[in-house]
Amino acid sequence: MTDAATVTWRDLPLQALRVSGRARNVLAREMPPDFTVGDLADTPDIDIIRCRNVGGGTLREIRAAIRDLQMLNPSPTNTTTETIHS
Repeated sequence: MTDAATVTWRDLPLQALRVSGRARNVLAREMPPDFTVGDLADTPDIDIIRCRNVGGGTLREIRAAIRDLQMLNPSPTNTTTETIHS
């Protein structure tokens, strides 16, 4: 188990994202139960768009929620900034 002091935004469950009901339902239905925000941040946009009921608006909402969470809880070694697209 991860020490509470070393938990970063990447380790948080998808439920930590502040997104609409549509986006939350898509994530709950399409992603594995142990998927984290970091896993989602590393998922290519095309793979997210291929999920049923995900369009450009939902993708932008998800990416914005990840950016917001990242800014609120920066990790000491933030290496995924370039993988999060608008």
